[in-house]
Amino acid sequence: MFDVLVVGGGMAGTIAALAARSCGQSVGIARRSWGATSMSTGALDIGFSPALSQAHQMPSTLAEHVMDVAAHRRRHPYAIVGIERSMPAIARGFALLQNALAGTGLEPPAIDFEAENVHLPSTSGVAYPAATALLSHMGVDFCRPLSGRWGVLQLAGQSYFDAKAVIRGLLADGEALSGTAAELEVIEVDWDGSSPSAAVARSLDDQANVEKLLRALRGKTDGLVGIIAPPVLGISRHATVHAKLSESMGMPVVEALGRMPSVPGMRLQLALEAALEAAGVESVGEVVEAKTRGNALQSLLTRDSLEISASSFVLASGRFISGGVRWQERCEESLLGLPIVTEDGLLEDDSPSPLIRDTPMESHPLMTAGIQVDGELRPMREGQVPFENLYAAGMVIGGFASRYVLCADGVALATGWLAGRAAAKRGSDS
Repeated sequence: MFDVLVVGGGMAGTIAALAARSCGQSVGIARRSWGATSMSTGALDIGFSPALSQAHQMPSTLAEHVMDVAAHRRRHPYAIVGIERSMPAIARGFALLQNALAGTGLEPPAIDFEAENVHLPSTSGVAYPAATALLSHMGVDFCRPLSGRWGVLQLAGQSYFDAKAVIRGLLADGEALSGTAAELEVIEVDWDGSSPSAAVARSLDDQANVEKLLRALRGKTDGLVGIIAPPVLGISRHATVHAKLSESMGMPVVEALGRMPSVPGMRLQLALEAALEAAGVESVGEVVEAKTRGNALQSLLTRDSLEISASSFVLASGRFISGGVRWQERCEESLLGLPIVTEDGLLEDDSPSPLIRDTPMESHPLMTAGIQVDGELRPMREGQVPFENLYAAGMVIGGFASRYVLCADGVALATGWLAGRAAAKRGSDS
C-alpha cells in the first residue's frame, strides 16, 4: 500500500514521483522498460513556436513561445491547466530535475523565461532550438556569432556522425540565425572500425581509451578555441570523461545533441532511476491490469500477479513508443482502456478514415493521440467523467504534437510536478 503509485519511469513519471515524495508521501513507481526519455537528444524542450518566430521576424523569449503554444493550441496541457499555472509548474519541475541530476555531470543550466531559446549543434547538422540542455551539450549557441575557430571531431569509420555534413548544416543555420559565418573545421582521428554510438560511449568509460583519444588529438587542435564532439563521451563515467577531455585540451568540448539510439538519453534515464532510488521511491515492476470502483482507481496488478493499492495514482506511461497508447482493433490507452483524443477531438471511429490526411505534409492525428484530461489533469473516462484519484502527466496526455512546438520536456516537468503534488494531497487527505 502506497500513498501514491506512479505508472511510468520516464521524465514525467520521475518528476511526479519526486514531487509526491517531497510532500512526505510513500511513493511506488511501476515501469516496464525504457521509453521516450531514453531517446532524448540531450536538449530540454520547453516551447518553441516556429510560427511565432516567423511572424515577429525576430527572436522571441521562451515565455513568449510558451504563451503562444497555450494561446493557439487549446488541447495542449499548457492551455488546459492555464498559462498562469504552467510556467511556475515548469520552473518547479525543473528545480526537481536539477536536484535529481546534481553531481552527475548532466545537470542543465537554469531556464530563463525572459531569454531566447539557444540553438545547439546536433548530429544531423541542425542548429536545434532548446530552452537549455544537459551540461555537456551547452557552450555553443548558433544564434550568436562564434568567436574563433572550432573543430568538429570525426572518429574515423564511425558513420553515425558525419563531421563534414554537420559542418555544412551548422554553417547554413548559423549564418541564417546570427548573420555571420562560423569558422568550423573537421578534426579526424583514427578509431577502431565502425561501432554503434553506444558501444563507442561504453568504450570511453575506460580511462585507457580516453588517453588513447587524447593522444590521437595531439597536434590537431592548435589554434582552435573549442571542439564539437559526437555524443559518445562515456555513459557511466560521462562526467569524468567530459571533464578530462576539456581540462587536458585546455578548451571547451561540447557534445552535439544525439539521435536515436541516443547516448544522452541513456545517461539521462540511468540518472533518473538513480535519483528515484536515492529518494526512497520503491520500484514495483510492470503493471498489466487495473481495478476500479466507481470513478476511483483501487489497485494495479503486476505481471507477477501482485496487487498493489494506493490512495492516489499518476499515469505517466507515454504514448506509442513507451506503450502507454496502443492500437489493437482500436486506438486506446493501454492500462485502463481510456478513450483517445487527438488534435481533432475525441477519436470515436475505429476505422482509419479519420486518420487519413489529404496531403502528406499535414500533421498526422496519431502524432497527437493520447488521453483527455480535465483542468486538474484527471483522465476522463467514457462519458467525460474524470477519475477521482488518478492524475496524468507527460505525453500520455493527448491533443497535441510535441515535435511541432518542441515542448515535450516542458510538458513532462509541468504536468509531472502538478500531478505529483495533486496526488500527494489526495493521498494525505485520504
